[in-house]
Amino acid sequence: MATNNVPRHFYSSRPFPLNTRIRTSFKKMLRVLLGVILQVVYYMCYYSMNTIFCHIRNIFWWLNGTSAALANACKSENYHRSAQVLSIITRGKLDNIGCRNSVGDFMCFHDRFDHPQIVCKQEVTLYHVTQDIAVFVKFPDGALPWNVDKYGFSRTEQFKMAEKVIIMPMSSACRLAQEIGSPKGYIIFLNITARCGSTLMCSMFNKIGCCITYSEPSVIADLTYMLGARMDSRAAELVNTTLALLCKSPGKDVTHFIKLQPQDSLLLPLLTRLYPSASFLFLYRDIRKVISSLIRAGVKSPLSIVYAAIELFSKNAATKYIEYHLYDKYQFIYGRGKETSRRATSTDASVAEFHLGATKSYLDIYNENPKRIAAIRYEDLVRAPERFLQMVFDYCHLDTALVPLALKALEVDSQKNSYLNKDGLSGFTFPPVPSDIGREEIAFICDLLGLPHMLDEENIILPGTLIP
Repeated sequence: MATNNVPRHFYSSRPFPLNTRIRTSFKKMLRVLLGVILQVVYYMCYYSMNTIFCHIRNIFWWLNGTSAALANACKSENYHRSAQVLSIITRGKLDNIGCRNSVGDFMCFHDRFDHPQIVCKQEVTLYHVTQDIAVFVKFPDGALPWNVDKYGFSRTEQFKMAEKVIIMPMSSACRLAQEIGSPKGYIIFLNITARCGSTLMCSMFNKIGCCITYSEPSVIADLTYMLGARMDSRAAELVNTTLALLCKSPGKDVTHFIKLQPQDSLLLPLLTRLYPSASFLFLYRDIRKVISSLIRAGVKSPLSIVYAAIELFSKNAATKYIEYHLYDKYQFIYGRGKETSRRATSTDASVAEFHLGATKSYLDIYNENPKRIAAIRYEDLVRAPERFLQMVFDYCHLDTALVPLALKALEVDSQKNSYLNKDGLSGFTFPPVPSDIGREEIAFICDLLGLPHMLDEENIILPGTLIP
């Protein structure tokens, strides 16, 4: 599209702005802001202390030989003792939902070196991956990980339940993954538009007993951040290693239900190629409702508050900050790896970009092979949950007799232990969305991506949507 067809304001850089049109009681807003500010202050104190601690710890490790042992752990002859086990002193994270996991989430000290197979235990889960290392966390003995009914999001559960950290070189992780083999059982990938009932879907699948549910695991976000839309052999190796270590349940009859984030759509072409027998679903919702829900959620997100504070001093720093946590969302949305200078200036269009980018990724896969992926709608889940689940279970080759168990998830708030719970988000109101400028920008993005104008009709139905 020619530059002169682009609205002038579309080149302003505001990747994830807070919405100033939100209205609520002064008392409620004060309580929310105070809670977020206290959390930010705590994290800043933790970050400062952990930085100092790590410098002192590194000196100590250099003196006692631990640093030398870490350097040698990458050598193949030292594979049997390449897993470093660390004990946690304390922990700190800015946003349990919005931020990806990292080694810096924990202040910890060296315990011992062990065999990489120590992570094969049930209470050990994959926490974070980079090009160089794989990080695991150990839950208390006897604890059952991936309990989405309690925490809603896997990264929150891992952060809160971890008692030890285990780090190994990525070379050791790749070797261990080859020893373990591909994930046993059946895999279901759920791609989403955000704020579309996906956490409820996780809870439903978790209720049936034969399914392990991974709700937005941070390691998938790590892969997206590292690989983008790459399809080369190294990217395939990292994805295979991560999935093998994430879904390491020994049972062949287990179903692995993996909920992705919208930006993880970048991985879909590679995932569909590497896992031809897996099922792929795309859950979406009317874009107006998605915009409204994301704006409301942003009020309580520490990530958004800190972004707004940084932007007061430097828009460039704010952009780099948010793109670290939300990936380079402009690569995800517009260019699939190509540089773009386009930015949404309105809050409505900024949050709508996640919906539109995920929709574009779904349609790309569907148009290439309609049998490879199917879409499902939040509106159908709410309107006829039993028929909806019977349809989804049948598509995913699950026993439809398990539907009554899954329906029990409707009895509770699937996000009750997070700041996204229904009670916490109630009481915030704002004018109808999108605004005039938001509507103009969303229409432009749809044209740019070759999508139908998502605002032209309510509850638009995409091609390939399963209807109960």
